[in-house]
Amino acid sequence: MVPNFIASIVPFPFSLFVHEGMPFLVAKIPCGSLTLLFDGMLYRDTCDPSNMSEYCKTVRYMDQATLNVSHEYVESVTDPFSTLGWYDISKLDQGEIADICKFVRPWWGERTRAGSSVLATYWSNAAMACVPGSRPSITIYEPQNGENVHWAKGGATAYLGASAADPVDGALTNIVWSVDGRTLTGPFASGPHATASSLSQGTHIITASATDSQTLTATAGVSINITALGPVASITSPPNGAVFAANDPIVFRGFGFDYQDDALLDPALIWTANVTKFGSGKQVIKKIGTPGNVTILLSVINSAGLTATDSRTIHITPAQAKPTLVILEPPDGSAFRYSTDQIGFIVDANTVAGNYAPQNWIQWSSDVDGFLGIGHDLPHTLSGGACGITVHHITATITDPSSGNGMSDTIVVYVGQIC
Repeated sequence: MVPNFIASIVPFPFSLFVHEGMPFLVAKIPCGSLTLLFDGMLYRDTCDPSNMSEYCKTVRYMDQATLNVSHEYVESVTDPFSTLGWYDISKLDQGEIADICKFVRPWWGERTRAGSSVLATYWSNAAMACVPGSRPSITIYEPQNGENVHWAKGGATAYLGASAADPVDGALTNIVWSVDGRTLTGPFASGPHATASSLSQGTHIITASATDSQTLTATAGVSINITALGPVASITSPPNGAVFAANDPIVFRGFGFDYQDDALLDPALIWTANVTKFGSGKQVIKKIGTPGNVTILLSVINSAGLTATDSRTIHITPAQAKPTLVILEPPDGSAFRYSTDQIGFIVDANTVAGNYAPQNWIQWSSDVDGFLGIGHDLPHTLSGGACGITVHHITATITDPSSGNGMSDTIVVYVGQIC
């Protein structure tokens, strides 16, 4: 017998009379499998297709040997004579049960693994497939099907995770990802862990696929929903129900916050009075000359195009002869870290005639520290905890001593820090 052939007697389930013409199972064995490099177990999982070490060559030789033996065994058991054996005429020239799975591709694999041995598959009419199963499998474990992913400015990011395995090759890492049919490219775009970025709002189909050494492919898919959170609008002044004269400069203050964009910039904040736009930004000064009730609306919009509103109703009376005042500095909502910080308090204050108001007409106070001082421009400190935030409502008031008429303006200032 030549070195690359091996023969063994097999107890076939046929009578010796019928089978006497073929008493042996003959299978071609690779030469490399007859000269092992070592004694002991062969660990196939350490050998990927690119590994050309002598150890892995031996593994592949042994796999081919068991593959050939199992193929010839099935063929001998089912087809001792070409005219008397099992044959499926619909498979034409690949009709023998042991050959169908070797030549019909790519629906089934020609080899599989049982324990640590690689074996040939064979056709099963009951399963209408090549058995034992040899196809790869893949499971997406992140994200979950139907999961909601928060949108972020510039698009959402979805973190992808999948595991794939094959009966012959073991774990597969050559996982290809796609979103809505488009294959991901670039860094972190493939493999068991990947990232899909810049996803728009709406529903997206995430697909993962892996291909084994037999070019069989397994595919899995999940659906995710990209949703954005809406912004928040808040009017801090004037308070609801406030009363102003038709000639009063009214300070409208508010802010917009968004979970994706953080604090919204001035162009995203729109003010209207009875549906008529009169300004934008965190602070707008406006006189409303028509007496009556006025609905003030602050509308904000985020980068996702979602909006939010806040409203107040104020009352406008006929014009009155009184001085006017507006706090210019610091801005409403300003924060200072230390109680030793010098804060510049500045107002725009005018007499009934529109002249610069005298310094002693203007008084500053804090609801925490009490009276602060007088004047258009007052540098002063505010109390605040070393490990906490103190909230001050700062009020500037102007009073005309000749008539007793006046007005006031209030802002909020924060002093302190979180330890």
